[in-house]
Amino acid sequence: MGTKPGPDGYRNGNPVLAPLRKRRLTGELYERDRNVEALIAELPALPRDELLGRAVITKRSQPGYVPSECLVHFIRASRHDNNQAWFERLYRILMERVLRSVPKSESSDGKTESLTRSAVRDKVFSRFVEMLSADRASYVDKLEETRGCSRANGALPLAPRRLEEKLEFLS
Repeated sequence: MGTKPGPDGYRNGNPVLAPLRKRRLTGELYERDRNVEALIAELPALPRDELLGRAVITKRSQPGYVPSECLVHFIRASRHDNNQAWFERLYRILMERVLRSVPKSESSDGKTESLTRSAVRDKVFSRFVEMLSADRASYVDKLEETRGCSRANGALPLAPRRLEEKLEFLS
């Protein structure tokens, strides 16, 4: 009988990722994409500066791109190593991605601003920051729910495409 891994650990010398804890309405656990899971296992072997160099790549099609789900994982893991500088560097990169993923409030001509889009943008960003901050102290399963969104629509966590999805997320 095997032992249950901790948050992340090793079993028989091989890295083991703890499963996500968030459950679907059907009761089944959310699961990470296999490619994301492989990256989460591989990336810690890199020097941190190299990992950060890859994390700033913004185009998903570019070699070395690190999915945002991996960044969320490493930010969550940073609370255990107590390295504030590491957390802040990852956090800054993730926040830039979040802001790029939500619609801009400016019109396409740059002359006007939509108050509705601006409010949604601010609320989505604020909500994400709140959840990530709360997760530093104690597990927040909503972050896993957004991971599923990220895989489903190719977007960053918390960046549903339609206004209705954004408003549902905010509730």
